[in-house]
Amino acid sequence: MLALCAFPTHASQGSPHIARYLDNTRAAISFTFDDGIRDHATMAVPWLEEHGFRGTFFVVSGYTRDTREQAEDIDDGRMGGVSWEEWKEIASRGHEIGNHSWSHPNLRSANPAKRHKQINVSYDTILSKTGVPPFSFCYPFNARDESVERIVYERHYAARTYQQGYGRDDTPEVMRRMAENGISQGKWMVAMLHGIADGFAHFEEPSAFRTHLQWLATQRDRIWVAPFRDISKYVQLRDAAELTVHSASPSSIEFTLRSTLSPETFDHPLTVVIPVPGASNPQARSKQKGSDLDVVASGNELLVHAHPSDMRVVVEWTNQVVTIDMPLTISRSRSPHASSHETLYNLMGRRVGVSLLRSHQDIRTEKLLVTPHGKINTLLTD
Repeated sequence: MLALCAFPTHASQGSPHIARYLDNTRAAISFTFDDGIRDHATMAVPWLEEHGFRGTFFVVSGYTRDTREQAEDIDDGRMGGVSWEEWKEIASRGHEIGNHSWSHPNLRSANPAKRHKQINVSYDTILSKTGVPPFSFCYPFNARDESVERIVYERHYAARTYQQGYGRDDTPEVMRRMAENGISQGKWMVAMLHGIADGFAHFEEPSAFRTHLQWLATQRDRIWVAPFRDISKYVQLRDAAELTVHSASPSSIEFTLRSTLSPETFDHPLTVVIPVPGASNPQARSKQKGSDLDVVASGNELLVHAHPSDMRVVVEWTNQVVTIDMPLTISRSRSPHASSHETLYNLMGRRVGVSLLRSHQDIRTEKLLVTPHGKINTLLTD
């Protein structure tokens, strides 16, 4: 049994730890779309959904019309090209509708009363029209100061403060290089888009963005694509969480995942990584509730999706072990007449283990119990 111990976020890869991003991907990216342009509904949403992706749409509430017919009267590329009835439907499919102020002024230069109106009236309108309170805020013109930020964080839990612009003459190759750079650095990338085919900074070739999404769909094991809201929830939970292992055996582990953040607001699961070479048939459950949790075997690791709580999580698995006969060459580190640690090599000259043995022979046949990944569990002598 393992003694009680707590592991911080991103502990060493040999210890149970909380993954940097969901499903233990190396990086993450959020596609954020500003101003509510018509082709957000006609291009961005369906192109994202082709691959099961979801995006974040920062709307300017004062320009947004109630019905689709009214929105379609707005000139292509202008703010307010998507209606409230459309945003409500889009939100119901898992996309995020964020707050981009009431009329898109520079909040840094606005007086206090105007700041409050622009931020809070827009918040109330989004909640009223879509039924979902906006989690995230996007500063118009990306302009802010400490006073603006204080007002924003009175009701919002996240705000876009850094971004990488997408559009104009960006090609699939350019966007792929940006993504590969983010993956190599383990970053959460925040893509800022305005127009797709029309409007500010629109793509010269709109299909380039669609092609980029197609490529991202082939990289799911490396990069998590999700709304700004969802990744923000994960990152904030991850950084506030503590993983405590209560017990462990060769085929099970019991842990608690706790956080001080509100479970009602931060309702996203975290991925707990358990290094277990050769595990199969994993099962995870909440010990108190008895409910099953999502767990998968991925290479030499088990990935458990769990919401932070005071309840213990039990994970169990099967170790796949096979028995093989293999001639071994033994290289001793001490005198052959004394017990010593000996390095074992197979006939190909590959080091396969170290064992404490007493022997006067240089070559003999051993039976090894090994996992499919080559880890020695037991060494038996004929």
